[in-house]
Amino acid sequence: MIAPLKFDIDKLRGRLARIREWLRNHNLSPKILFVVLGFLSTIWFLVRVIPKPSRATYPCMRAAAPFMSGFIVYLLTVAGITVVAGKMKRNLHVRWISTSILIFGVIITAAITPSSTSLTYITDAKFKTGPDDEPNQPFGTAVGAIPGRVVWVWDTLAVNRNCRSYYFNPENYNQEVIGKMFRASVTRLPGKSSVRRSWDIMFRDFNKRKHNVERGYVRGEKIFIKINQTSGRGRLTTAVRAKGNYHYPAQRSGKTRGPYLGTCETAPYIVLEILRQLINEVGINQSDIAVGDPQNPTFGHNYDIWAAEFPDVIYTDRTFGT
Repeated sequence: MIAPLKFDIDKLRGRLARIREWLRNHNLSPKILFVVLGFLSTIWFLVRVIPKPSRATYPCMRAAAPFMSGFIVYLLTVAGITVVAGKMKRNLHVRWISTSILIFGVIITAAITPSSTSLTYITDAKFKTGPDDEPNQPFGTAVGAIPGRVVWVWDTLAVNRNCRSYYFNPENYNQEVIGKMFRASVTRLPGKSSVRRSWDIMFRDFNKRKHNVERGYVRGEKIFIKINQTSGRGRLTTAVRAKGNYHYPAQRSGKTRGPYLGTCETAPYIVLEILRQLINEVGINQSDIAVGDPQNPTFGHNYDIWAAEFPDVIYTDRTFGT
């Protein structure tokens, strides 16, 4: 049985709490809030979804969709009634009629849409335990050095399962174990015994599929390793970066909660292993490899470890060229 979700706005903390207090103190008109939320939601939805329609399924897009649709329906209703009133030459209360239609539509939608809390009354609810097509039933066209092969590597010694600090801290991962795991995945994917030969096979497969050229890596070609540093957009503000600070806030001793403690994105160890293989074993020049997130600044805990071992690699982000 699924317990009903309980949301208490007074329990919000941090930035959301400040927004809540600002709204309470300024007593904004509901009409203004409706227009602002509707307009911003519409712009946000269109900017994100038009370039890539699959983003419509993202949680943030699904949250913005009701505001957007309500705003558009309201505008269309106002425009339609205004035109009708003009042709009828009658002074209709356009805003009242539009609002009434919008409220009526919301009530009807709510009436015919099952509430998520209604699941609490279903005692014999059945939950899925696997995919509809059963395990090991792949679909689509198999690609890759060995078409369709997927490699999973698991080792419980790779990370600290009792982590109580930032996940990227050295005490929370074992670089040696992760290195062995990554080596195993790279060699098993194309089915070769050496890292150098495995990367050559993967480069050849990539060039064949993308450029229809049967060759491996050619010295001088550039390689870009795209990382994920999304939280840096909020943490590493312009003011923070201006002070030369590219690191997470210090965690208080003994605390299991803290700013961004639950964030999980690119950490030093995987990228470090990629660099070690490409540079030390495949023989690619450091200056031909770039690492970064074009949309966000790179955190110091990553840069410090990578640059200490490979200083000539190009480390780039949205702030600086290198």
